[in-house]
Amino acid sequence: MFSLLRNLTTRRRNSVSRPRSLSFPARVGMEQLEDRTTPSVFGGLHGQAHLMADIQSDLTHMRADISAVTSVLGTNAGASASADLTALGADLAKVSADVTAGTSATADLSAVRADLNRLTRDLACALHGRANAMVHHELAALHRDIGDLTGDLAQLRAQASKSISSVLGSVQSDITSLVNALGTNVTPAVTNALNTLTTDLSTFTSDLTSGVNATSALNKVISDVSALSSAIGASAGSNVQQILTGLQHDLTTLSNDLTRVENTLNQAVTNVQNDLTRLTSLLGSNLSSTESTALGALNTAVSTLAADLAAGKSITSDLGTVIQNEFALLGTLTGQVTPSVQSAILGLTGDLTGLAIDLTSLRI
Repeated sequence: MFSLLRNLTTRRRNSVSRPRSLSFPARVGMEQLEDRTTPSVFGGLHGQAHLMADIQSDLTHMRADISAVTSVLGTNAGASASADLTALGADLAKVSADVTAGTSATADLSAVRADLNRLTRDLACALHGRANAMVHHELAALHRDIGDLTGDLAQLRAQASKSISSVLGSVQSDITSLVNALGTNVTPAVTNALNTLTTDLSTFTSDLTSGVNATSALNKVISDVSALSSAIGASAGSNVQQILTGLQHDLTTLSNDLTRVENTLNQAVTNVQNDLTRLTSLLGSNLSSTESTALGALNTAVSTLAADLAAGKSITSDLGTVIQNEFALLGTLTGQVTPSVQSAILGLTGDLTGLAIDLTSLRI
């Protein structure tokens, strides 16, 4: 089974040169809006997509390496090495969950590195320094892959600021500038409109943070700005009018970006469902009890993800469950896996990676 995992993506074994994301630098696109320019989130998505694909590839390679070492050692691993392999697999799963959830993987990555060092030491002792060439090869691959993963995660963190949050920051800055420009000598209608705008903007920010559908909240903010503009009236000074125009432009940019991401998100989930339908059909009914249970769990997890997305709920946790169930299914498949099944698995893995990228672009 480890050979299947290894072939899901092209191995990157060159430890000297990996010019991946450097070939596709992420840039913040600038949209010309009359006399203003507002950064668009979509200029940086290609760089994020490249990094996320690398990260998922790193994780897939490491799972394949662990499976290879486990398979080669068989029953001769010894108690210590077996425990190390179990711990390594568990901690690697935690890193994968961290990546999916968009949380820091630093602590879990350190645990993986410690597990790997301990495994290397225990295997050297257990085999008296004469581990076969395959084990040496896979251990060296694991060390290289964890170095790749560490570097990729560091670059992804650096890209985090180039997201929807940058446009949201412009909106918040516009509102602050508007409040300062209006001063304290404003009508009760303007005060009420500002208070409503502030409250609804906070709700929108909260929705983005929690991962739920934020379109409705953003539409309220846009409506609030129109009401505020009416309350201020046409007699306001040129500075106030300029700030209002800038705010409306920023909200338009934010709305367009959010719509594009959410449309892409819906398409990505549809692609995942189609991939799983194809995989289920290819596997057929001649499955073992273990394989059938794993496939059923994956189908259930994908159905839950799709239902939560349709209901406007957060799917971050759902996606983590789907990815874990996918790899659980891969671990149960035995015998010769046909090229068609391999292709279906590759498609599913690729679309899950794309879905993770789309979710990353929505985080603030």
